[in-house]
Amino acid sequence: MIRRKRRSDCKFLRRNFYTRKHIFYRTQYSDQVPYFLIQKQRRSAREAYNKKVNDLVLETFYFSTLIFSAIWALVPNPFTGISYLLGAILGTAYTYGLGKYVETLGGSAYDTDDLKGSGVGSARFAFLILLFIFIGKFRSQGLQEIPAVMGFFTYQLSSLSQGLKDSSED
Repeated sequence: MIRRKRRSDCKFLRRNFYTRKHIFYRTQYSDQVPYFLIQKQRRSAREAYNKKVNDLVLETFYFSTLIFSAIWALVPNPFTGISYLLGAILGTAYTYGLGKYVETLGGSAYDTDDLKGSGVGSARFAFLILLFIFIGKFRSQGLQEIPAVMGFFTYQLSSLSQGLKDSSED
């Protein structure tokens, strides 16, 4: 014998169903909204950081070119300029790797966007090691240590310049 449901039971079930459905959609929506806001904020922060890193690398290249031109014009020994240029190129590459390394700080393995370029960032000291290898190998041909090391540390000049620009904006 099939028992027919009472009207009050149906009303209770309907109200309970809508309540559960409403709670489900409400919690699902409230969980997604902060995630999208966080993603949007992280994306804009990442874009601003990438712009600063690109500015730092370009300014390092600019200072390197400017100083290399001055050395080439003023110093009679061509190996002084070539030594500086070698150090400056490897210093610019180090600056790029340093930017990639700092970008991965605070990232998690679950977010693959945070770990992009971490291989270049981890190998940033290879550029300094390459500089010393080149200096040691080609010293007998005329490569000089001091201009090459000064060229490598040209990125410090551009980071100081960036810091002064940032402080003047505030």
